[in-house]
Formats: sequence, C-alpha cells, structure tokens
Amino acid sequence: MKRLFFLLILTISAISSFAEDKLVEKPRFFDNWSVTLSGGAYHPMIYDLKYLLDCSQMAGAVELKKQISPIFGLGIEANGYYKMSREERKDPRTVIGPVVHINFMNLFGGYKGQPRFFELEAGVMPGWGHLYRGVKHIFFPDENFFVTKFGLDMNFNLGKSRAWTVALKPAIVYDMAVPHGNQYESYDINYADLQLMLGVTYHFHNHNGKRHFNYGVMKTDMDEVNRLNEIVNFLRKDVEQRDAEISTLKTRNESLTEENERLQKEIEEETGQKTGLIRETQNESK
Repeated sequence: MKRLFFLLILTISAISSFAEDKLVEKPRFFDNWSVTLSGGAYHPMIYDLKYLLDCSQMAGAVELKKQISPIFGLGIEANGYYKMSREERKDPRTVIGPVVHINFMNLFGGYKGQPRFFELEAGVMPGWGHLYRGVKHIFFPDENFFVTKFGLDMNFNLGKSRAWTVALKPAIVYDMAVPHGNQYESYDINYADLQLMLGVTYHFHNHNGKRHFNYGVMKTDMDEVNRLNEIVNFLRKDVEQRDAEISTLKTRNESLTEENERLQKEIEEETGQKTGLIRETQNESK
C-alpha cells in the first residue's frame, strides 16, 4: 500500500512537470493556499433499506491545502463522523490524513491562466482513524485504525478572481482493518462508507496579488535572460570595436595605397628623365 501511494505521487509529479511547461511563473511557498469547510452526511455502502434513516448521520471536514501546481495539490484534512445507531458505527469517529489532489481539467485541457468555472478534481487520502468510545466503555477502549478515502470533487469557482469555490464532494471511505481475522489491510465494501458533502473553499492571496497561478517570467528564467543579455551586449561592443579598428585599418590602407601610387609615379617620372639623359649623352658621343 505504501509503495502504491509513493508511486502515485511520483507519477503525478512527473505528469505535472511535463504538462505545465507553459507555466512560467515560479510560485513562492506561501502562494496558492486555501482552506475548505465541508458538511454533509454519510452512511454505510451496504445496508438494509429499512435502516436508511438510522444509518444516515452527519459528517464534517476541514482542510488546509497547498496547490503545488495547476494539476497537483497537497492538503491535510480532518474529518468528523457522528455516531449511528448501527452497531459497527455507534461511536463517533475522526479521520485525519494527507490528501493528494489531481485536477483533471488542467491535466487534460491545460491551464488557462485561472481556474475554470467548473472543474473536476480527484482526491486520495490515506488517513488515521480514531474511534471514541468514551469512559463508559471501560472494557472497550478507543481504537485506532487505517482509512483510505477516494473522492471526486465537482468544483464551481466563483468570482472574477476565483476567490471562492463551492464544491459537491462525494467520496468512499474504506475502513482497512476489517474484523475478519485478517492480518492485512483490505478493501471490503461491507466496511466502507459513502459520504456526500458540500464544501466552501476560500483561496488566499499570493505575493503578486493573485489567488492562483499566473503566467509570467520565472525569476530563474529572468536571471538567465539577464545573463544572456550581458553576453550579447559584450559581444556587440566587441564587434563595434573591431569594426572601428577595421575601418581605421581600411582608411590607413587606402592612404598607403595612394602614397604608393604617388611614389610609383614619381619613380617612373624620375626613371624616364634619367633614361632621356642617357640617350642624349649617347647621341652626343657619336
């Protein structure tokens, strides 16, 4: 069971990293927090219909949640269940544990910059259950047991900034330590409860004034951009300096070329004059 939950968390993290490559704003630790209050009813999955009213009792929950990414969230939830007249549910119970949330809309449809009006979100919770028998049950003290909860939240996100969420929250809660003499945990529908709650969630402000993930430039990306800009500016200045040096050398080369042509002409003129004098001297000798 532990391996299953560990593998589930790793898989979700990998999917989140792959599917959210367009999310470019890096959140801080105190960003994307919310608190949820829920209330409703629960009853056993398997029961005799004539005991329907006796088996249905009140339930409530409170959750503090941190949205790690638009797809993946992690929370801590405390559930309370009022006692039933049914023998195995005659004492009140509490269930506390971490909750792993998966937003199906963002997983398959991508994040749009803020939550949609309607979203589906799954939740898996391995929890610690405690049964309160009270001091009157001297020979049957309180009990601790392992619980697994599977839920599907139908979220309605309200307001322009999506500050509030109203959710219909059906879930199945398995009591893993079934009293069959088994020495291992098992999913037994006969020892599972179906609960239906209505929850109200308030989303706290982030450091940027938003309440949810926002598109932007991550600080780490901005640092990289600044570093690359510095390199580009350095190379640009180096190119400009080299262009100036090339221009100076080109001008000097042109000057030298002109000087060379002038000297060449002077040499040719001087050579011509000397050649003329030599011929005149030769003619006079004859």
